[in-house]
Amino acid sequence: MPRKPASLSEQALKILMHEYDSLRDLYNQNEQRVQGLFNYYLTLMTAIFGAVLLISQIVPATGTDLLLQKLALGVLLIFFATIGSLHLSSLSTASAHSVRYAQGMNEIRQVLFSQLGEALPPIYKAFMAKPAIPGAGQNKGRFILSLIIPVSPYQLFVTVVNSLTWALVILYVFMSTPNPPMAVLTRSAVGFVVLYLIYSIYARVAYELTLSRLNIRIGN
Repeated sequence: MPRKPASLSEQALKILMHEYDSLRDLYNQNEQRVQGLFNYYLTLMTAIFGAVLLISQIVPATGTDLLLQKLALGVLLIFFATIGSLHLSSLSTASAHSVRYAQGMNEIRQVLFSQLGEALPPIYKAFMAKPAIPGAGQNKGRFILSLIIPVSPYQLFVTVVNSLTWALVILYVFMSTPNPPMAVLTRSAVGFVVLYLIYSIYARVAYELTLSRLNIRIGN
């Protein structure tokens, strides 16, 4: 039979509850940070693509104007893709911190529930038996599959948009040449797939590296 854990003193319970409240506040603040980063990305995306459409509709009067137009479009797309890469890194790190804070809260809840000495509702059985280490029991095939699956819908959206932006840059570069190749769309599509995989793997690795620091502490 499993040994019943030693009862916690009143002081220990107060410390645990204070720690739980601190982790909950950190979790809520971090979730707000994630939402703020994503909202900023949406705002920037709307502004950049709006400017791209506006510049594209301008009919150049001279060859110099056409060159400036192409340069402006290329710079805007590259700028947005670069900023998007930084946002993807920040979102991945922030998501990992949310998981770490949630893990800390769950650990405290498990300790508190173990002190009840009474039967918990059936729904809590899986929770109490949940492994403490994230990813415990995860096989290699599942891990490899996770490398091409974004961490959350936020990362999925940013990954797709960033990859699409770079694909547009590739398409734009080839179409700007005097004799564009026939397979320009194919090259752009291949670029999208390759960049999607690169972004997805990078986001997953950044997430896992942050999550591997299991010690819960204030800040990064």
